[in-house]
Amino acid sequence: RLVNGILLTGEILFLVIIIKSMIMQVPEEWSVQLVGALLFPIPILLNKLKKYHAARLLCLLIPFFYLSSLTLYWGSERGSQLIIFACSGLAVLFFDRTVYVYLLIALGGLCIITVEMYNFDHESFYQTEQLKLAYVINIMITIILLAVISAIFRKENEKYQKSIQKKNNQITYQHSQLLRLHNDLKESVRLIKEQTKYAQTIQQSILPLKEEMREMMPDHFLFFKPRDLVSGDFYFVTKIRERVFIAAVDCTGHGVPGAFMSMIGYNLLLEAIELNFIFEPAKILDYLQQRIVYALRQQQTDNRDGMDISICVIDREQQVLEYAGAKHPLLLIENGEMRKIEADRVSIGGMLTRPDHKFRNHKFELSKISDFYMFTDGFRDQYGGGDFKRFMSKRFRELLFNNHHMRTSDQKRVIEHTFSEWCGRNEQTDDVLIIGVKL
Repeated sequence: RLVNGILLTGEILFLVIIIKSMIMQVPEEWSVQLVGALLFPIPILLNKLKKYHAARLLCLLIPFFYLSSLTLYWGSERGSQLIIFACSGLAVLFFDRTVYVYLLIALGGLCIITVEMYNFDHESFYQTEQLKLAYVINIMITIILLAVISAIFRKENEKYQKSIQKKNNQITYQHSQLLRLHNDLKESVRLIKEQTKYAQTIQQSILPLKEEMREMMPDHFLFFKPRDLVSGDFYFVTKIRERVFIAAVDCTGHGVPGAFMSMIGYNLLLEAIELNFIFEPAKILDYLQQRIVYALRQQQTDNRDGMDISICVIDREQQVLEYAGAKHPLLLIENGEMRKIEADRVSIGGMLTRPDHKFRNHKFELSKISDFYMFTDGFRDQYGGGDFKRFMSKRFRELLFNNHHMRTSDQKRVIEHTFSEWCGRNEQTDDVLIIGVKL
């Protein structure tokens, strides 16, 4: 690009001089300039052919010999020979090898000295030997100065190039390190996703099947929306004789840590109900309290994991609904009104646990209840809406009550739509679980 730029500038200059000579009717001048205009495109053509080294070399040699010829033809008065000095300086820009630079500068100086030595004997300007000697000395001094300046420039340029190369090497090394870290991180993320996906499969395999839940609770809906692939919330449904046991459980955390706790909680519920035949909800919670504290050794360690839970038992034989809760209330639709049954303000395990606490048991006549709802805190704590606020308990209760007369499938659609609209583009903050049952 540099060679092409210099040569194109020269071409424009030639054209200007040719036009000027034609206007002033000096044919001997424009014809000579036309020769130069025809020579200068040769290096451009070599550049097109990707002969870059030859193009740079001819970009200097053509001016050397062309300007030397002009000086011999016209004489020294026009100063054409002085342009050779400027062309010699271009060697510093065109070539990296020092030997080429000094050889081209020396060649330029030789061209000037040769032309001037010829003109000494053919021009009246040089009449005395003193003038001839002084002129030659001046030319030699100019060439030496040009060589010294070129050497200084090249030395500084080499330092600069080395500095740039060093920085480039550092950047290249850092880029390779970042690329390696990126690939390692990408592989780690892939493995984590695969393992989490497998954990999701395991967790889902322990949850009740839809067909089983429909058989035990013919008219119900389940809105279960984990925040991550695996969840800290889980639901539990089983049936022993005429009793249907339902639990909505929120374990400490979400994602993988919550999923670990959910596996422990699910197994302990099975252990309490199906192995130890504990049927009263409050006593089931008492059992879970003891077993969680023991299993996680919370009296000997700093472990503070636990769970909040609501558990109901539909007893068709006694025609009663029993409930007990650890920080999770129960919502009933009784005689067309919504009642909130408060839970004990004690968690199963965790920081708020009290090992000696006895949970309260609540009983209700099935004939008076049309619907009941069990849930975790994910829905009411979700941030969203126009003001980016939490959904809150009051709005949540109103949502359930205003739609309780609908079919359970329609209720679920309304809840799903409301949650989606409330979240908008905001991230889901927690796992969400709601179980609604029509009796």
